Amino acid sequence: MTRENDGPRSLGESLRVVVGRFKRVDLLVMDDIRALWPRIVDPILADKCHPDLVRDGTLVVSVPSGAFAQRIGLDEEQILVGLSVLGERAPKHVRCVIRP
Repeated sequence: MTRENDGPRSLGESLRVVVGRFKRVDLLVMDDIRALWPRIVDPILADKCHPDLVRDGTLVVSVPSGAFAQRIGLDEEQILVGLSVLGERAPKHVRCVIRP
């Protein structure tokens, strides 16, 4: 499958494609979440577990193992309360993804 014009795409066209792929992903709030993260979770969690993105109101956190995922799950309410300072942009749920 080829396009009519196989030449280079304009920056605007490329950005529309990328934004379309992340339509339901809030990239702007991630800087704020990453800044808050070390203040709202245990220092060991802050070091090993990393917030990746917010999608459809769910914060996705990369964790190195199931034990860390369980701990994040136990601390979910505390995490959400800590992130509530973000107002309407604050996530409503937390989900872990194991990435060793």
